Amino acid sequence: MKKNQLLIGLALMGLSSSCFANVVIGAGYLNINNAKAIKALDNDKITRGGGNGDVNLGAIAFNVGYQFKLNQNFSVTPELQASVGVGDDKFSYVDAKDATKKGTAKVKMDSYFAFNVRGAYNFTPQFSVFIMPSVTRVKLKAKYSDPTMSGKASDSETKFGLGGGLQYMFTDNLGASFAYQKINSIKANSFKFEMRYYF
Repeated sequence: MKKNQLLIGLALMGLSSSCFANVVIGAGYLNINNAKAIKALDNDKITRGGGNGDVNLGAIAFNVGYQFKLNQNFSVTPELQASVGVGDDKFSYVDAKDATKKGTAKVKMDSYFAFNVRGAYNFTPQFSVFIMPSVTRVKLKAKYSDPTMSGKASDSETKFGLGGGLQYMFTDNLGASFAYQKINSIKANSFKFEMRYYF
């Protein structure tokens, strides 16, 4: 009886190990800049002024995926990503109906979710490049104020994006990657540095 229990336990441990054999997890810092299309402000009849309205936003990003190795050099990794905004940015604006009314808007990234498919090519066991189409959903929040009015607004959109990057493996399991991505949903560019662990 004990022998059978031991065999069952070993089998379950082996099955668990094989299930996680190609799982990939990652964590890093995501930066979004050049986010001009803040529709929440436009919907409240506010237009950007005193500059081009660019914002620079940061987030902590986490992702989990599963790697499919097609051969020795090629692999495909579908992955889910969730990010939480850290910090905010400001820019000046003018009222759409009265250009004499000027104020300041504070913008932050409330949430960022994405489904990425990373297609990678390994030049060496340590160094690889990848392309990464994605579907992203980004939500921005803003507070605005001037001498005559103040308010809050938010906006979120889901659209396709495309990016790519480089990865370097320090060991068989631990690596670091740098990725660039064009986020169509908010007409922005993103840069992400992350550490990745391959089970």
